[in-house]
Amino acid sequence: MIKGSHHTEATIRRMKAKSEETIRRMSKAKQGENNPMYDKHHSEEIRKEMSKRRKGNKNSWKGGITHDGEGYLLFKVPEGCKFSCMAWSNGYIQLHRLIMAECLQRPLRDKEVVHHINGNITDNRIENLKLFKSNGEHVSYHRKLRVGIWNEKFN
Repeated sequence: MIKGSHHTEATIRRMKAKSEETIRRMSKAKQGENNPMYDKHHSEEIRKEMSKRRKGNKNSWKGGITHDGEGYLLFKVPEGCKFSCMAWSNGYIQLHRLIMAECLQRPLRDKEVVHHINGNITDNRIENLKLFKSNGEHVSYHRKLRVGIWNEKFN
């Protein structure tokens, strides 16, 4: 017996000895008509119940607000909205871009960049947003900030 196990060493060796061929044959034996679940379907009653439960689950809907992998808040824009042309293919817009567009009363151009002044990308107050004509202008702004901070630190 192996400590902490109810299996003997011989049993464990046999369990490990299954070759890839054996595993493949066992898997194939359960395919198609050999699978006990083959050609089995949920009854109409069960399907209706499952559908009702899915539709009744409102917990997944967050009012059209979510976030992307970088932490920016996203907003689901209704079809027909004058800013829907700014939306991604999934219908979402970065919230800070939508707020800036509403403030300017026009859709933003693709090249325009909205910057968070305090660096907090979830702080979408209009007073914390600054619009740049291009990414180049935005990068230049950051360079100037870095140089200014560097000069303050070492002069």
